[in-house]
Amino acid sequence: MTLPAPASTSTETPNAPKSPPCPVCAGPMWDNRGRKHNPRAPDFRCKTAGCQGVIWPHRASRTPSTGPTPVAAIIPQVAAAIVSRQASGDDAPSDPTVALYRDCAIAVLKRVRPLAVQAGVTLGDQAIAAMIATLFIARHNRQTNVQRVH
Repeated sequence: MTLPAPASTSTETPNAPKSPPCPVCAGPMWDNRGRKHNPRAPDFRCKTAGCQGVIWPHRASRTPSTGPTPVAAIIPQVAAAIVSRQASGDDAPSDPTVALYRDCAIAVLKRVRPLAVQAGVTLGDQAIAAMIATLFIARHNRQTNVQRVH
């Protein structure tokens, strides 16, 4: 007598396409396409606790498949160029805002990213761009508030 094979507990079928990596933390994502109640809800949501990474349904009229590269994909490349210029001594921005952005990029790329790699966390372009922007905004606001007080 043969027993039936145990039912699979996986939510994915063997031939189902794999979910894309999270755009924020590059971790695995839940595929919500087959069980969404609202068609405007995200197709994918990050499985990592605390991460807010989502991928929204394709909107042809709003998101053209060809066109300019998203800013988040360019920022890490620009920041890396800033860091390499600073290392070569060819970096003397006269604009304080540019200098502040450079300092924030250097902080993320030279200090934060290595700590993440050491911890086994892969940071995608959007995560790096978000960190640089967040640090820039916080430091800029702090400088602006200090100047107002004096």
